[in-house]
Amino acid sequence: MAGLTCAHCGQGFADEWATACIEGHERMADEVSWAEPQPIQSSGTSQPVTPVADHQVQVLVNLDGRAMTIARNDFVLGRQRTADSPLAHLLDNYPNVSRNHVQVSVLHDHFLIVDEISTNNTFVDETPIRGLGPQRLEARGSLRLARNCYLSLAILDDPAGRR
Repeated sequence: MAGLTCAHCGQGFADEWATACIEGHERMADEVSWAEPQPIQSSGTSQPVTPVADHQVQVLVNLDGRAMTIARNDFVLGRQRTADSPLAHLLDNYPNVSRNHVQVSVLHDHFLIVDEISTNNTFVDETPIRGLGPQRLEARGSLRLARNCYLSLAILDDPAGRR
């Protein structure tokens, strides 16, 4: 995996899950917002999912050696630029990723992943899940969209320490 560097000082992170660089800067702390959780509606054939997390959490996403935090209990991963798809600008580099590829919900200590009947499948820890309905992904798990879009997801503590 390519080395991750701090946007503040350029120093490295100990590993892909580190939340602060070796100088102590919080990763992406200045971009964190704590919005109210909203139910997500499936654009495919699956049923709507309402996250059951009782508080907002930060989700650490690693994509192409970049680490980003998303302060939401639910979001969509895909190329279509919407308010529900915070990484669409990065997923544009993957033409085999669908516009609305997958829904991600945080459920206390794990993720719930729903493939949106994507053209090129979704893989939870390298197991294909298209058409299987909601699938569990552990709090630190790997997700692959289509053939070559690899992501690592991790649930981080919320700022109030309720996790």
